[in-house]
Amino acid sequence: MKNCSNTAENTPDSTGCSLVTKERSRSSLVQQLTSLIERLKIWLVGNLGALLLYLIARSLRWELLNGSFKLHELPTDRPFIVVFWHARQLMLPYVYLEFKQKIRKEGVVALISRHRDGRYIAEAVKRFGIESIAGSSTRGGKEALNELVKQVKNGKVAAVTPDGPRGPARKVKPGVVVLAARTKAPVYPIAYSAKNLWRFNSWDKMILPKPFSKAVLAIGEPITVKNLPPDGDLGKYLQELESRLNMLTDSCDEYFK
Repeated sequence: MKNCSNTAENTPDSTGCSLVTKERSRSSLVQQLTSLIERLKIWLVGNLGALLLYLIARSLRWELLNGSFKLHELPTDRPFIVVFWHARQLMLPYVYLEFKQKIRKEGVVALISRHRDGRYIAEAVKRFGIESIAGSSTRGGKEALNELVKQVKNGKVAAVTPDGPRGPARKVKPGVVVLAARTKAPVYPIAYSAKNLWRFNSWDKMILPKPFSKAVLAIGEPITVKNLPPDGDLGKYLQELESRLNMLTDSCDEYFK
């Protein structure tokens, strides 16, 4: 094979090499432009999305579900984990933004999918002061879990959608239980709903409250996982967390009926 780098530019043999070099440069330029356009698209969609969600959430008339934990009752002396169904995530960055001084000064880190829609979400939540770790049960899950454990042990609050990124809807996956066991952090289920809302035809039936609607927020009793079972059977914890999160979500939905 001819080594183009060692061929003089003004020799007959250099013609082919020059064409190869130009083609490589053109291909590299196209890749750089494509990458730049994609980054700009993510930035634009993420920022516009964050602004839209902020304006909607700001317009809502929020109430706290009877018997719910209050935000100022969440622990301030140690980290914890908040979990919510994938369909109920859109308004929660605003809740954090409004009450972050009452939660933890170390901040919140969210586990977000590596899929393209996850990159948009990561850009959007960054505008609310929320950091993100890319990973899911299907892509980069082990690495993401290890990083999340590290962040929680360093004092951050972890935000996890236990049925994300692709479902099945309202079914808890093992990762959050393992996270709780490794960090000894309590797990608080969170849910919200609204009197008037849009419900999308997505796998999770994502909801988006309509502007100026009444909305309700609920924080449930925490679950603590002291140790992982020797036999590795997480069924007890998965069922308990799933049940509590479903009950909390259903209570929010029924609040305005």
